[in-house]
Amino acid sequence: MLGTGEYAIGVSYLHALTKYNAQGFNVRPIAPPQSVGDVDCVSILKNTKNLSAAKKFVDFILSPEAQSLMSSITYTTPVNPEAKGPESGISISEIDLIDYDVQKASEQKTEVLDKWVKSVK
Repeated sequence: MLGTGEYAIGVSYLHALTKYNAQGFNVRPIAPPQSVGDVDCVSILKNTKNLSAAKKFVDFILSPEAQSLMSSITYTTPVNPEAKGPESGISISEIDLIDYDVQKASEQKTEVLDKWVKSVK
């Protein structure tokens, strides 16, 4: 409805808005200050049978070529600054990401989940 002009503003994932823009809808993705991201990841499993191939795969996935290709298909923002993102997208350097504290999040996991369950029920 945003793309057809029924709404003036909307909240969505950047890659969805970038895709709609590429499809001709008059929408512009904006990342507000102190944004969060949904970052896909790649891992090598402990005791993998083919460590050499696994390392090569990770190197490939992190390469500008692979990230440019994935971005051209999914409209997502590549995290490799050398990768080419979608034409109407926002580069990773333009997004003011929060300083995420993994240790603190881990320590607060039970508290946050308990609060979520109480609030949603």
